[in-house]
Amino acid sequence: MNYNIKMYDNCSVEETSFKANGFLEARRMTSSKVEDWCREGYWGIEGASIQCSYILTDETGNEEKEYFTIDIAPDEEAIMLEAKVNVCNHKWTSENEGGCDDNPGVFSTGGTGFVFHTHCEKCQVKRIETITGSQKKSGRT
Repeated sequence: MNYNIKMYDNCSVEETSFKANGFLEARRMTSSKVEDWCREGYWGIEGASIQCSYILTDETGNEEKEYFTIDIAPDEEAIMLEAKVNVCNHKWTSENEGGCDDNPGVFSTGGTGFVFHTHCEKCQVKRIETITGSQKKSGRT
């Protein structure tokens, strides 16, 4: 059966078609294709948390939508080269990373999920950590 995917990330949209032997196989292939496509973008050396989504449509018009987040790790080597630092014993802080006064750098993704933003006071490498929590489909709409 023929399938069509419309993929979205923070900045762009792309559409592609493929063949699969049923909807379950198409869903697995789609998740992998969308994640790979989102990771291919240039997100800078600081790393990023990318909101991705897709609409999967079969040839009869049935649709499935999915939303998820992909964390892109910072390129610490590039950041340290840019800062002219060869080795850094990171000193992590969440100051000036947004969030509320009691929990700077902490953001809820819904349910029991959280995202933590920190940076090194010495070399300015940024770190973004996502905790999905124990709730099923935490952080998904």
